Amino acid sequence: MVIKKDFMNKLFLVLLGFNLLFCSCEFLTQQAQNQGVINENQANAARTTGEGISELTKETSLKDERDLGETVALQAYATPEFGKPLKNENVMRYLALVTTHIGRHSDRPLIPYFTAVVNSDEVNAFATPGGYIFITRGAIEIMQSEAELAAVIGHEIAHINKKHALNAIQRIKGTTKILSGAAKGANMGDSPEFDGFVKDLAKMIMGSAFGKGDELDADITGIKYAMASGYDARAMIDFLNTLKSRAVHAGAVTSSHPSPDDRIAELNKYFSSLPKDEWQGLVKQTNRFDKIKEMMKQSESW
Repeated sequence: MVIKKDFMNKLFLVLLGFNLLFCSCEFLTQQAQNQGVINENQANAARTTGEGISELTKETSLKDERDLGETVALQAYATPEFGKPLKNENVMRYLALVTTHIGRHSDRPLIPYFTAVVNSDEVNAFATPGGYIFITRGAIEIMQSEAELAAVIGHEIAHINKKHALNAIQRIKGTTKILSGAAKGANMGDSPEFDGFVKDLAKMIMGSAFGKGDELDADITGIKYAMASGYDARAMIDFLNTLKSRAVHAGAVTSSHPSPDDRIAELNKYFSSLPKDEWQGLVKQTNRFDKIKEMMKQSESW
């Protein structure tokens, strides 16, 4: 993976900052200490990741998931068209609060989830294995309430909980062979198979190409998480209706997901099955959401 050292330094500091704010992460801390130099420690991490992923047909450990998620996140940030993360601690902490709260009401509450905002006009959101979620500035800007944000974050947490990315990896031809070979490499630079695999995987996840069934499953599951967290998740329909009206400007959220109409139909079917008093006390809007949107407009990228 050929990436300039100064860019990698900034990249590691960004991800380390997220983890220091939201979780403990030995892997990224070590990389930051090494100041972006691809050395034996990183080679060992790459080998560990490769060895773990090559066993995906077996039970995958959380460490394997997180190592893979970090690797894909780094590759995503190294992709020019992806965009850079916003540099604003208040925005980061706010998203950490919302994401952690929803994560604790998910099926895997012990995962240290966190969300980063990507400074891009494109409307998109995706998650890598192990708890890493990315939402573009463009996606948040078209939202009208915190409940919309909670529903989208719930959708991405559902992808992580359901291991949709890991399941997709298993369907990639030659995965085990590629990663077994990559794990034996002396370092990351000497593992072109692993490098190519990570790039393909990042592209797949950034495009949210999980299939219609996985996306609809993540919609319903994410709605349940958001509701359990105290949000009026019917706001997801507001978000989808906005997507319909701005489809020409949307990115992978509309290009690879089922159509907004299909998603709205499935959500309405689910909502109609719930008791009428299910919505009592659930929150849709908060004052802090509007403040965060204003902060984002004034924020710079890392």
